[in-house]
Amino acid sequence: GIRESAIYNHFPSKKAIFLELINDGKDRANASSFVNDELLDKLDNPERFFDLFAEKIIDLWTTLEERMFTKMMIQAKFNSSVDFDLTLNDLFSSISEGLEIVFQQLSNYDYIKPYDKELLTEQFLAPLIVLKFRFLINNYFDKEQVLAYAKKHIRYFWENVRK
Repeated sequence: GIRESAIYNHFPSKKAIFLELINDGKDRANASSFVNDELLDKLDNPERFFDLFAEKIIDLWTTLEERMFTKMMIQAKFNSSVDFDLTLNDLFSSISEGLEIVFQQLSNYDYIKPYDKELLTEQFLAPLIVLKFRFLINNYFDKEQVLAYAKKHIRYFWENVRK
């Protein structure tokens, strides 16, 4: 509801606006915003923990704000007029760090095979991230369908990492 020229009273350039949007997106994707004590209490049932974890991520990803942010990031990455150095790792680093701690705890509890925690994190997150982009690129995001696929992935993942 404001004029474009009024925005520049708060930001010196389009790049500054863009960087602020990136920071906002990183804040929304902060693992601490959905990995809370209630969720961590489920670690004694890791498969249930991963189901809830995936649901919380998908809940975030299905918001209009997050879908618009992701589309903006995809467009910006392939737009030569936007100069920024941001990788997927930057966007998912907080979630990855949180998961690495979870995998360390599961290892301490002797629930999982002795794999590298960073590798486990990537193997868990990668299919979910691909799922996110696949549905967003098609402009179609059926949350129930996404959750069903995520659950299949979690079953497969858990069967391969549990002791």
